Amino acid sequence: MEYNSPLGPEAEQKLISLLNLESNSQVLEVGCGNGKFLHSLMAAYDASVIGVDVDQALIDRAIDGANNKFDKMRYQFLCRSFESSDFASHSYDLLICNGASHAFGVSETQLINVAEQAGTLLKKGGLFLLGECYWKKVPPQAYLDFLGQPVTIYNDYKGNIDLVKEQGFSIIFATSSSQTDWDSFEWTRKLIAKQDLRADPTNSQLSSKLVKIDTWLDAYLKWGREHLGFGFYLFEKNTDGV
Repeated sequence: MEYNSPLGPEAEQKLISLLNLESNSQVLEVGCGNGKFLHSLMAAYDASVIGVDVDQALIDRAIDGANNKFDKMRYQFLCRSFESSDFASHSYDLLICNGASHAFGVSETQLINVAEQAGTLLKKGGLFLLGECYWKKVPPQAYLDFLGQPVTIYNDYKGNIDLVKEQGFSIIFATSSSQTDWDSFEWTRKLIAKQDLRADPTNSQLSSKLVKIDTWLDAYLKWGREHLGFGFYLFEKNTDGV
């Protein structure tokens, strides 16, 4: 999988084209994973990027993907949590959080936490690119029990926009993942797990992982595909903000 979210290649290119970053823009992505989005962004713009993720294997892939393609002065990929990092306030032209709002604390207020941090980190007029789940419609209690979360863990599609706007942002573009991208995201995880298990058939951890994926996919087919969506939102920090 390219991303830990249902972001397809067409949506990726659309979002990148909308950024219109100036030369030497400073970009921070929290939960950057394998760095794919930042690689694509550096190919499109003369920007300097920092990617942060807690998974060392993904950070290694991000570094490998950037080496020999971009000037090393243009990128940093750091294995650390956002909470343990110390990023300068009002220093970034773009903050990206794509399927990583949990990095700011898993709670009913996690999206507020993300937006507040974005307001602190971004320059006036800076951009905030958010990828976030939303409810297409009210989910059944059985699905919430499976997730182990209250219904308030997510908003509806417009609710995500309204919440971030309340933190001092203006919305300038919004879209959502296609069903094809969602399906590809979910089923690719199983295909990769099966491939890994074929290469190492006695690995009990891989076997357990595949069982968990099958359980998740069953819930996706039963509830998730109908009730859960994923939105991509581009905000601008209001110029009258701090």
